[in-house]
Amino acid sequence: MNFDLSNVIVELEYISPDIAGIYLAKNFENNRTPSLVWIKELAREMRMGLFTISCDCIGFDTNDRIINGQHRLQAVIESNTTQPFIVLRNLPPDVAQLIDVGKKRTMAQRITIGGTRMSEKQCSTIRNALVDYSENEIGTVAFAHKRFDKLIEKYFLKHSEYLTNPQIIKFEGRGSSFWTAAALRIYAEMCYKISKGFEFRHGQTPLDRSIFWLELVRDGLSTNYVCDPITDNSAIIIRNMKEKCSGDSRGSKWSSKADLRLTLSSAWHFMMGNTMKTIRPHGEDPFMKFTDLPSTNTIDS
Repeated sequence: MNFDLSNVIVELEYISPDIAGIYLAKNFENNRTPSLVWIKELAREMRMGLFTISCDCIGFDTNDRIINGQHRLQAVIESNTTQPFIVLRNLPPDVAQLIDVGKKRTMAQRITIGGTRMSEKQCSTIRNALVDYSENEIGTVAFAHKRFDKLIEKYFLKHSEYLTNPQIIKFEGRGSSFWTAAALRIYAEMCYKISKGFEFRHGQTPLDRSIFWLELVRDGLSTNYVCDPITDNSAIIIRNMKEKCSGDSRGSKWSSKADLRLTLSSAWHFMMGNTMKTIRPHGEDPFMKFTDLPSTNTIDS
């Protein structure tokens, strides 16, 4: 499509709740139904000082109808704050039908653009390692919003040497991020406990134990280590449980919070070298609190 943009005006405006109300009165009749959840999330970011100006403008067409930005304007009112926006006026009316067709950046992409290179699986791994065991949501849901970007980046950097180790990266290709989140927790807790003099009955190093876990839960066998049914069978049990899982209503297998709890319970038994016949979820997180563990990097980031 070729649009006449010769009369488009671009301005930087600080929009108050009163001005937002005036602009919203110019909303066009068939604009999409506002998402109250998204408005409240944006308002929370505004109140916390985390909302920033972006290249996504507040847009008005040549009929002075608002065709882009209704959620942000309603969030300004909800938060009772004044926020800066780029405002475009005199846009061709047909532009409205082309808005929001682009794909939004993922958290991993935002963090990478900010200077810390991170893969999608690494991002999911950190989020599922961080999420509270008692939460009803998995980490990728609980930490979905951009206000958590800095938090996820922080804990990625604390364990970046492990997560970017080629021996760990090779497991990113397939398999649930629950597996890698559990592997990270095995590694981080073993590093800490060994530094305090604790001895594990299986005798493996933190890196070896986490790789062994990933091999067993992903492939059901290991090419690097000999499987001992006395200390290692919890990983095989949980893999078999996952393989028998019929999936959720969307067809996703091993993706619920109950599955994550089972994974962590199994991983803790595997870390400790416990002999298990069945795996049941612990009532509380069996691992140490992930945020309390020190960096596992040689040089603390």
